[in-house]
Amino acid sequence: MRRKLCVLALLLIACSGETLDVGNDTEGAGSTTGAGGSGSTVSGPELPDWPSVESCPVTGESNPAYVGIWDGAVEDFFLNPLTRVRLEITRASLDGVCGSLTWGFGTDPPRPLTDPNESGTTYGQGGYPGTDLHEGVTYTILQGAAREDMLRIRISQAEVWRDFCEAQEQTYYAGGGWQCIEPYSTMAIDHDASTCTISTPHGPVTHAIKVCSGCGFLACTCNSSGCTANPDFETSFDFSLEGGNGDVLTVPWSAEQAIRLTRPE
Repeated sequence: MRRKLCVLALLLIACSGETLDVGNDTEGAGSTTGAGGSGSTVSGPELPDWPSVESCPVTGESNPAYVGIWDGAVEDFFLNPLTRVRLEITRASLDGVCGSLTWGFGTDPPRPLTDPNESGTTYGQGGYPGTDLHEGVTYTILQGAAREDMLRIRISQAEVWRDFCEAQEQTYYAGGGWQCIEPYSTMAIDHDASTCTISTPHGPVTHAIKVCSGCGFLACTCNSSGCTANPDFETSFDFSLEGGNGDVLTVPWSAEQAIRLTRPE
């Protein structure tokens, strides 16, 4: 297992009510709002292409040893189950893997970030995005490969931010590019951690913490056509196919934990 976290250390150590001098403002920032970059000829970076579980672009002969449903859990050193996990593979070959992984299978997922009653605090410290897998959430396999007794897959924790990011309005700021939050010089996480206040050229502006987290700290990426989640917050799994009949998948999770999956009866 490998977890890649694009972490801004300043935010991770921030306490509620602390002001962070981590602005995104630029000299002489002017703005243009709206899809298609009305008034701006700058298109911006290409947006990530999030795959769909329903459609699988993977070619090559699929390995039947992996296709299907696998159920199990993260287990502690003494083999006690901690977090239920379901892996569903629709296609697996050297060219790629399609399917999904549900973390905390059987658990209700948290309210989506598009819910106006969800401030974003559920999704990380001070609302910080991308560092944890959330129970009850099904993650799309973004990349993978399978060969003989080896299955490797990659998912992104930022997938839970995708609908929220895609609902944001992108604005072009000269010198700053396409963003879904106005330029600011400082950010303060307010005392209950559900809101944040940024210092802008027009004065202080308060947002739900999910706006500062998603638009201010990497979860969302934008160009002239819109915004989406940044998949660079990722977790990779290197499963080994074991068991007398090749019916067990295992992968280390931490120093004293491992994930063990079997085919349901």
